[in-house]
Amino acid sequence: MIKGKNLKDHSITILDNKCVNNNLTDITGDVSVIIPCYNYEHFLEECVESVISQTYLPKEIIIVDDCSTDSSSEVIRKLEKKYNIVKGVFQNDNGGVSRARNTGVIESTSEYVTFIDADDVMGNEKKIENEMRLISNYKREGKNICAYSRIKYIDIKENELGDNFEKNTVNGKIHNTMLTLFDTSIVPRDICIKKELLCKAGGYREDMSLYEDYELILRLSKDIEFYSTNEIGTSYRIKEGGLSDDNIKKLDRVFMNIFNEYVKSEALFER
Repeated sequence: MIKGKNLKDHSITILDNKCVNNNLTDITGDVSVIIPCYNYEHFLEECVESVISQTYLPKEIIIVDDCSTDSSSEVIRKLEKKYNIVKGVFQNDNGGVSRARNTGVIESTSEYVTFIDADDVMGNEKKIENEMRLISNYKREGKNICAYSRIKYIDIKENELGDNFEKNTVNGKIHNTMLTLFDTSIVPRDICIKKELLCKAGGYREDMSLYEDYELILRLSKDIEFYSTNEIGTSYRIKEGGLSDDNIKKLDRVFMNIFNEYVKSEALFER
């Protein structure tokens, strides 16, 4: 996967994506990993290393720095020098996670995109391989799908805190199911999807910074089928302290606004 180190500049040259992945001949299509980053200097390198360690190597890793006030930009430049597939994009102002993800999608040059937040890690080295294989299998049947994986939870020291295996996965036409289950965590934010389909749907709503991923999944699932690998994908990092009562109430309000918007527009529960 990785072709040695250049002793002069300590850079690591990643071989051509097609060469690295040539033993995975049942998978077609290249993928870009989009990482939005705002003040995650302490976690970003670990996040990128987890992507570099994937068995199915992405064509590029695009880190969008959302005008961080810490040393994130310096870490990104360091990673650009270390890995030739890392590309930093630096926003002129802080526009929020949705705009950062959309910027990454626009900058990407692959057929497919997937996402991970800068403070998380890919907790399974086959995360991308599993999702791209699932996509390829359905592609051979003439169907474009969105693939996703299960998640586990870790603390800031990467101690495991649990996973979401107690929840049933949803597959196929999941739109109404996502509404009726009243649960935002069944399909995580780290989906893998054809870039063309994501752009056609309009990408992330940039007026949203809470549950923007859930809203996107609801919108995409109107026309696109979703399928789970039923394997662990991303490890979500849980910070100490948790949410205050006020923040919990704010999250509840945002969720209900999204829910009501879709229910009213589709008259889902009318008799």
